[in-house]
Amino acid sequence: MDECRTNRIVTIGTATTPDEAAALQEAGVDAIAASGFEAGGHRGSFLRAAEDSLTGTLSLVPQVVDLVDVPVIAAGGIGDARGVIAALALGAEAVQMGTVFLACEESGASRLHRQALRGGKAGHTALTKGFTGRLARGIHNRLMEELNREGVEVLPYPLQRGLVRNLSVAAELAGRSDLARTRPLFWRHWLRKFPKSRRLSFSGVQPAAKKHPNSQIRRKREQK
Repeated sequence: MDECRTNRIVTIGTATTPDEAAALQEAGVDAIAASGFEAGGHRGSFLRAAEDSLTGTLSLVPQVVDLVDVPVIAAGGIGDARGVIAALALGAEAVQMGTVFLACEESGASRLHRQALRGGKAGHTALTKGFTGRLARGIHNRLMEELNREGVEVLPYPLQRGLVRNLSVAAELAGRSDLARTRPLFWRHWLRKFPKSRRLSFSGVQPAAKKHPNSQIRRKREQK
């Protein structure tokens, strides 16, 4: 951390619980991403088991905001202007969005993955260690069901990731989304609106952001 500060590198830590946020502030990070359980991909828990650190974004953000003095970034289940405005109203200084961009043509995600995100089953998500060896949220499919069965041995990360990746590559070539690992979007109806990244505009965010109390707090800080 000292070396980062010496080189003027901004550091952002991920917290999935208020205790983790406090630990990150004590460590000296410049900002904290409060990651709710709705977030796609791996869980960033580090104080307790990821399974015991599952708090929703709308509940986690205000708890972290009240606890720390550094800027808080809301993450998890945010994909349109309404989510951005809600996060700002809860005290977040910014939002972090990931999976919503995966459905964009420019994302680099495979065609099969983008089709799965837009499909009817994308709204059914679940947590699993089976894809990589670490707890992560993905779209529920046959592969997840098989790996989540009782008695199935899951290798430690990243060994499990390498093992499943070989299967996923073959599944994508065969067009089998039921056997591919796919990260989810918590509310799939967003994807029908945003086929390309240039259409990911959030009109209405700026006017609403100017009205919420946190903006007034920031303006007072700037005046000082």
